[in-house]
Amino acid sequence: MSKQRLLISHRAAYKNLVIHFHMLQRARFKLDELRALIEQVRLKPVIDAVFPLCEVAQAHQRLEQGGVRGKIVLQVVRESNER
Repeated sequence: MSKQRLLISHRAAYKNLVIHFHMLQRARFKLDELRALIEQVRLKPVIDAVFPLCEVAQAHQRLEQGGVRGKIVLQVVRESNER
């Protein structure tokens, strides 16, 4: 276990919490299958609401209200003069 994970585990134990770390391996074939479904328009994300990044607090409130059907999206837009 890394020093950082050990430190997190000790802090959690002090607060009577248990943390389980899971290492996930990427499966390229799964990503390829998802990409194919998206390109064939057979897989569409369900979006409940889109908020600009500057309205992150409102997005959080929407999520906390409950009844969300789909994802809450934070839209990040690069300034036109940035590169």
